[in-house]
Amino acid sequence: MRTIKVPSDYPSIWDAIVRAASPGDTILVDSSYAGNESVLVNVDNLTFDAPASVTDVQLWASGVSRITLTGQAPIEIFCDAGTNVFTGNAGSNVFYIANGTNTIYGGEGNDVFDFQFNSAEDPSGTFDGGAGTDIVLAGDLGTCSFTSVEVLDTYSVFATAAQLSSFSSIIDSAHAATRITVHLRGAGGTIDFSTRITGSDSVYVSDNGYGLLTAGVTITGSKNGDDLAGSAYDDILNGGDGADMIRISGGKDKLNGGTGDDTFEFGNASGLGGSVNGGSGTDTVRASHLGNYGFSAVEVLDTKSVSTTAAQLSAFSNIIDNTATKTQIQFQLRGAGGTIDFSNRVTGKDSVYVRDSGLTAGVNMTGSAQGDDLRGSKFNDTLNGGDGADTIRSSGGIDTLNGGAGNDTFELGNARDLGGSVNGGGGTDTVRASHLGNYRFSGVEVLDATEVYTTLAQLSAFSSIINSNSYAQRVVLYLLGAGGTFDFSTRVATGYSVWVEYVDFKGGIDVTGTANGDYFGGSLFDDTLRGAGGNDILEGGAGDDTLNGGTGNDTLAGGTGNDTYYVDNAGDEVIEAAGGGTDTVRTSVSYKLSAGVEVETLRTTSNGDTAAINLTGNEFAQTIIGNAGANIIDGKGGADTMQGLAGNDTYYVDNAKDKVVEAAGGGTDTVMTNVSYALASGVELETLRTASNGGTAAINLTGNEFAQKIIGNAGANIINGKGGADAMQGLAGNDTYYADNAGDKVVEAVGGGVDTVMASVSYRLAGGAEVETLRTTSNTGTAAINLTGNEFAQKIVGNAGANIINGKGGSDTLTGLGGKDIFRFDTALGPGNIDKITDFSVVDDTIQLENAIFRALTATGTLAAAAFRANTTGRAGDASDRIIYEADTGKLFYDADGAGAAAGVHFATLTANLSLTNADFVVI
Repeated sequence: MRTIKVPSDYPSIWDAIVRAASPGDTILVDSSYAGNESVLVNVDNLTFDAPASVTDVQLWASGVSRITLTGQAPIEIFCDAGTNVFTGNAGSNVFYIANGTNTIYGGEGNDVFDFQFNSAEDPSGTFDGGAGTDIVLAGDLGTCSFTSVEVLDTYSVFATAAQLSSFSSIIDSAHAATRITVHLRGAGGTIDFSTRITGSDSVYVSDNGYGLLTAGVTITGSKNGDDLAGSAYDDILNGGDGADMIRISGGKDKLNGGTGDDTFEFGNASGLGGSVNGGSGTDTVRASHLGNYGFSAVEVLDTKSVSTTAAQLSAFSNIIDNTATKTQIQFQLRGAGGTIDFSNRVTGKDSVYVRDSGLTAGVNMTGSAQGDDLRGSKFNDTLNGGDGADTIRSSGGIDTLNGGAGNDTFELGNARDLGGSVNGGGGTDTVRASHLGNYRFSGVEVLDATEVYTTLAQLSAFSSIINSNSYAQRVVLYLLGAGGTFDFSTRVATGYSVWVEYVDFKGGIDVTGTANGDYFGGSLFDDTLRGAGGNDILEGGAGDDTLNGGTGNDTLAGGTGNDTYYVDNAGDEVIEAAGGGTDTVRTSVSYKLSAGVEVETLRTTSNGDTAAINLTGNEFAQTIIGNAGANIIDGKGGADTMQGLAGNDTYYVDNAKDKVVEAAGGGTDTVMTNVSYALASGVELETLRTASNGGTAAINLTGNEFAQKIIGNAGANIINGKGGADAMQGLAGNDTYYADNAGDKVVEAVGGGVDTVMASVSYRLAGGAEVETLRTTSNTGTAAINLTGNEFAQKIVGNAGANIINGKGGSDTLTGLGGKDIFRFDTALGPGNIDKITDFSVVDDTIQLENAIFRALTATGTLAAAAFRANTTGRAGDASDRIIYEADTGKLFYDADGAGAAAGVHFATLTANLSLTNADFVVI
């Protein structure tokens, strides 16, 4: 071991090493040495002793394990990748560290351990700075340990907490103000940057996702705005002063912001927990899941969507989404329910969307000032929309839903087993639901539903009912609960209709439909169903129902019970099955019942109305009632009762048991019948006639105590006017008339058949009536009934009473039957007016001769004996003979001048060989 001097022995250190040095030698450099030399040291265990005046000396270790410096020269040593045991001197040495195994002692002076020069990636060894202020320049501290080293100078470094704690100061000398990045690794530990990083520098700490930490860390940041990220373990992260960013990575962390406006970056903390204390300043948490963290002294939650509890949210005084100027922040609530008020937490243009994501109890929630979307839990919730157009959704339980100001929407869905209250608050509020459950509603305006189960009380809370989800523009309602009254016409939006059915209903309903085609299905009780406009379908079901389709072609089905139908359109269809109760149709238009509809009463809606409304029944028996107008009433089949009331009514009868009711003074009325028909007493009808003049059916017509005009058809009619002065016309056919009033008038046209008048009173045929037979109604009757024919030839037959029989014109056949009959001749004589008396009795009967016709008989009274002659020639025997009976033929002649030149006129024929005398004739 020797000492080699430079420059006295050798001019340079390099010469000394190459030419003379051996392991263990000392190279002594004196002050005369100029320095400025870079030397490769390939001799091990050399000692270099140089004074402070020697500068710019660089020693490059090459395959040597030990170098020792003495003196005060600021010598730089470049380590190699081997094993390096280097000792500094009293000067400020620089050690350039490579990826070897290093044991380096800096000695006195301000030494530098530079790991960056050789880009040491996994250095190891021990480093002792010795006296002075020593610095480590490094990006990776590997497995190194440090003693008496004061400063870590780095921009970004991989290190353990223990390594970092070796330094009293951490700087980035390359930048005036910087954020130093620290990638922690190893077994966790504690590191406090608050005294180590000073000035305007800050720190970013993370395991950078490498998973290099194997345990939790306790970190305290600098006095500036740091960025601290924990490990996958339980960490304590203290931001300290400044506006810090603190990030969780896993475990149960304790995060303390300290002073300054700090930010806690959570990301998805699902499964994690711990505590967050913001400290002073305005502190912010950014998260998509708040895990099981507890929060204190934090002011702002910055999120677009977050899973959280109500208690966690309540820790924040302000909730924002800093990624957008206007957004709806989403909250997935979980945990034990609780209360959260967003109205003073979410401000500006932001709104909230809240839904259940694992709640175990109900929540009390108040929305923001904007349009929120609030969804409750399956428990009992209170959801307050606050300001804005909110959407509030029920998910279960007995909820209290308050819309607040704004046009709010309540989404109830199928609330069948749910209940609670809904208060819309201000604005125009809407409920959307398929079942309103047991909810109570107030302050809500619109029910928006395609199909919905509801009570009438619930519906009454809404001023408008719509279906915004269907092009059909129809709302289907299934009514529940108690009956009542409801008017859809003022509530259902223009263009919409309703379909209403009754489910588990507890009482009758009184409803009015819309202007469009509605459907109402009745309950088991007494319902009133009004369709308003459109083509409605109304089904009453059980109970005594009232169905009114309103305008449009409506279908009305009463079901069982005594139902009443209101018809205002001829296209309305009434449906009533046989046995479906005692039912009534009331119509304001002419109406005809369809076949198969068993309705007991068909009538107009107003007795006093004067509109001409025609009513037609069907095959069933009905009571049909008109109004004060001119009605046409046709009962059709069945034994109908028809009443026209006032007005000039026409009745069609097709059943002999039909009953027409017409009060006195009830207009000029007509019955048209196609069956034999008798008017009931008390019915003031002016005309009774067959339905068809040309019909040949033998239809018999009978009037009543009032005067009627009765007209038959082309068949053989029996026409009986009964009381009153009737006008009877049989038309064609062999008709029979019954005259019971001297004022009765029979009208029979020439060629109108072989007709008979049966009189129960004295009766005279009207002129022009070609009636073949005029007779009393009873041959044996004893009433003194006088019968008078007309210009046509008739057969006139009296009864057992004292009849006056006058054939008038035509060659009549006169039969008095029993009684003291008078046969009167008072019409002009001629060959076409020769009457035959079939049963003249000289004992009882008399022939009256009108001297205005028989002018030669001037004296009235019994014919003078001289004026009568009976013989077999039929001629007068002397000048005084006037009435000559030709006994062998029964002919009666009138001879105006007796045996004069004028011939006698044949005017009657009696039975031959009667014992006639002048006493059988009376001149009148």
